Amino acid sequence: MQNKYTEKGDDASFGVSGYSCSPTHRNRLACILKMVAAHRPPDATTLILDVGCGIGNIAAPLASKGYTVLGIDVHAPSIERAATLHCLPNLTFRVAPVQSLDLSRFDIIVLTEVLEHVKDWRGMLDYLAKGMKQDAVLILTVPNGLSPMEVVCRPSYMLKKTKRGTRIVQGIKRLLHTQDLTTADEQTPHVNFYGLKTLHTAFEANHLVVEQFYSIFFLWSLWECFFSKLISDKWARRDYLLAQHLPSSWRAMWFFALNNKTARCA
Repeated sequence: MQNKYTEKGDDASFGVSGYSCSPTHRNRLACILKMVAAHRPPDATTLILDVGCGIGNIAAPLASKGYTVLGIDVHAPSIERAATLHCLPNLTFRVAPVQSLDLSRFDIIVLTEVLEHVKDWRGMLDYLAKGMKQDAVLILTVPNGLSPMEVVCRPSYMLKKTKRGTRIVQGIKRLLHTQDLTTADEQTPHVNFYGLKTLHTAFEANHLVVEQFYSIFFLWSLWECFFSKLISDKWARRDYLLAQHLPSSWRAMWFFALNNKTARCA
């Protein structure tokens, strides 16, 4: 599916998120909101779980739409910052691993830019698929593991595996004026690099059916990753439109809405 490029003022809910000025994250958020709304219209009775919520830039816009949202993360400083930044009555943040929750409570589970950080990613996907209730939807987003951004960033991911390496990456970020809008945790390297075939094989193994699929950007995400202070919506929009003429396997970011309507084997 194709999706329209999202401008800064296209959605009022972006005002509660730090993603408004980032073409990459703003369009990621727009895809997630669209997928959530396609499954359930905004309503306080709809319970959403945002797994690995970071500093709350996805959870807060979802709550501002009227959903009841719980954001969880194992990184306490990120949760503390999220709670400070986003104060909404229908939004709660908690330091907790996903394995500590009863997933059958939730209508929608959001797992965005998390799975590539998890060593046992197949185990996490299996846990989510087994635990979610039958009419729930899992919104999953991951970067294309073979995209230019992921290839160029792999040395930095290797460095982030140690505290000394993390300090080197932090120094480079300061020199380039690079901003991290997703988490307060600097030591979060990608450890998985996905292709579409690998993902679809994992979905099939867990009886997860793809209801919706979006893929966006080509080279822009790489530019913004390194030069987030030099933002040009004109360039970002051109790259976004270019990506729509390329195969999905070439695009930088992938978005899946998955359900488990197919009965699982005993």
